[in-house]
Amino acid sequence: MARFAAFVEPSLPLRCRTLFALAVRPRVAQLPPVRPILPVVFLALATLAPALRSADTTPPSPPATALVDNPLYPFWTTAPVGKTVAFNRVTQISGGAPVGGAAKPTTSTVTFLLTELTPEKAVLKVGTDPAKDGELLTVAAKLAPDDPALPKAAGKEEIKIGATTYACTVYRYTTKSVVEAGLTTQGLAARITLWVAPGVPGGIVRRQVELAIKASYELVDTWTGQ
Repeated sequence: MARFAAFVEPSLPLRCRTLFALAVRPRVAQLPPVRPILPVVFLALATLAPALRSADTTPPSPPATALVDNPLYPFWTTAPVGKTVAFNRVTQISGGAPVGGAAKPTTSTVTFLLTELTPEKAVLKVGTDPAKDGELLTVAAKLAPDDPALPKAAGKEEIKIGATTYACTVYRYTTKSVVEAGLTTQGLAARITLWVAPGVPGGIVRRQVELAIKASYELVDTWTGQ
């Protein structure tokens, strides 16, 4: 009662104050209890969360493409770093030849030098004297399945070098690499055909490069046996 009497003028007689308190107390007691609102808020958020997730229009990230083995890489894993592989190169230009006939083919020697070998790649230097002026060429252990540089098997064929005949698997792919093509590609894709056989350092017995710009270029590398 003392709590309710505190609202009554102190100058009133005690009896009046008591009656006023008794008259007010039932009304105060009938006030509804205060309910906590935080559980209601959390319940509303929990109810809306699935709807918010379903309304998210962000497209999911595409799954990563699994890489596949490069069939050329294993042939370098059997060679020690520092190994060189030499090829006799014949380059033929046609279509843009001088009037009077096709341009005569030119011959040269190109050497591939293995400078680094890791589980991810083989790094080569390519040139007439690769230790001095060679340009870098990387043979990756794995490539994307849709990579144009991934060699794809195209049949079987025998290649004879000297007295030895090699049973080769033929691979084809395309590249814009000037070092790999052996000539200026001008940003166009050169078509590469490889004849590959086990027991040959680097695996390549013969390599043919075809490219058409204003003239048609054909470059053929044949393993020297060394």
